[in-house]
Amino acid sequence: MFKTLSLHRIPSILAVGVLALGLGACSTPAQKDYNPQVDFSRYQQLNYLPQDKAPNPAIISFTNQHPLLAQRVKTAIQKSLQAKGIGIEKDPANGYISYHLETEKYLVQDPVTFHVGVGTFGRHGGLMFGGSEPLIEEQEYRLVIDIYNPLYEVVWRGKAEFDPDLSDTPQESEQQIQALVDKILVNFPPKP
Repeated sequence: MFKTLSLHRIPSILAVGVLALGLGACSTPAQKDYNPQVDFSRYQQLNYLPQDKAPNPAIISFTNQHPLLAQRVKTAIQKSLQAKGIGIEKDPANGYISYHLETEKYLVQDPVTFHVGVGTFGRHGGLMFGGSEPLIEEQEYRLVIDIYNPLYEVVWRGKAEFDPDLSDTPQESEQQIQALVDKILVNFPPKP
């Protein structure tokens, strides 16, 4: 009547579940916005935005707080744009690029905790059920890539959700970041 689950199958079942969760997280589409008045065919050579021109302190703090992650993002951006024929870190630059993590904190209900208790009072016994739903703080990350014109004004922005804790090894992290950057930059430059 009941089937038992053998213990040697549990790791494979868990691996399939983790893979499904990871693929589900990657399926969220990237968001993009751009200035339709800009001729993006001019942006064939980009350089990284100088720190003194960074309008958002998160651009500078990302590299300082997450140096290895920032280097992986930079490498992924270079690979993705070079595959499109766009030069990076070459002069003369006709545009600039920056990247950073955007974070958003929010409260969610913790999954219901279920308690069962048994007790007696005099000659009477009882069974007690209880649950609680405390709030816990969650944090959501998005990788943001901006393209600037020569006057340091944002003309294109792409972003997508990112889970920095999803990978266990540097190699997995590189693959995850490359896939994320490719997803963000897939529509850059936008078609007229």
